Amino acid sequence: VLMAKKYTSREALTRSIIDHEFPIEELYDQAFKLAVNGLPESAAMKLDYFSPKGYTEIKTELYTDAYRALKFGRVEDLPHCRL
Repeated sequence: VLMAKKYTSREALTRSIIDHEFPIEELYDQAFKLAVNGLPESAAMKLDYFSPKGYTEIKTELYTDAYRALKFGRVEDLPHCRL
């Protein structure tokens, strides 16, 4: 991350940077399952101060390529970046 090296999903999986790799056709469904399984079970873990909009913006900026793949499918052109 500090060196700004981009990894393919296969390289990231091999280096244990990511936990899973899925074909583009399964990506949304599998991501949804992983997200649901990661939700807290305890009522003590309420999300009173959680801002869904802020979280979405942060994740979209951090993971632009993954966001675009989930939203638009395979995208060949480079994304517009605010950085």
